[in-house]
Amino acid sequence: MAGITDDMIGSIVAGQPYDDLSDFFARSHVSAPVAENLIMVGGLDSLYGIDPDRPSGAGRVTRRDLLLTLGDLVRDARAGRRAHGAATSLQGTFDFAAAGDVEPSGLPEMSRAERTQAELAVLGMDVSRHIVEFYREMLRGLGWVPAAQLLDRNHEEYWSRGSGCHADTPGALGAPGGLPEPR
Repeated sequence: MAGITDDMIGSIVAGQPYDDLSDFFARSHVSAPVAENLIMVGGLDSLYGIDPDRPSGAGRVTRRDLLLTLGDLVRDARAGRRAHGAATSLQGTFDFAAAGDVEPSGLPEMSRAERTQAELAVLGMDVSRHIVEFYREMLRGLGWVPAAQLLDRNHEEYWSRGSGCHADTPGALGAPGGLPEPR
């Protein structure tokens, strides 16, 4: 995962279990960018029962809510550090419990395309769905057949071609700004 060190991984594992985002951020000793990356790829979903494939509704916490709360925790930690006049880490002596837990904001959950873009950016791979899923309808329209269906076409002539896909940037695939939503 982008930005994470072996020491951070060891600290995360050693500090388990975590009660909430504040507890995780205070005790895991990960940097704010690493905490953000974990949130973006669903690493803290289980703490809040987040199911990104279920429509977000009123009163439900989303990954966007976790990101908002993380921003508050970072700002509060910096203010606490300045108030104490110490050059400590963001997790220093500040009382994170005072910041409260994550409140649902009403923001929608990340779309499938946004989640896949985050996975590509943070992990370097798509883990929740295959990248071709976003182009399946277009490929069907071009007459392409998935490999799993080729055996059903045993008396038809067809051409086979391998393909590769490599995304250097989130906007490299599909529409400007990223992946299209699958239909």
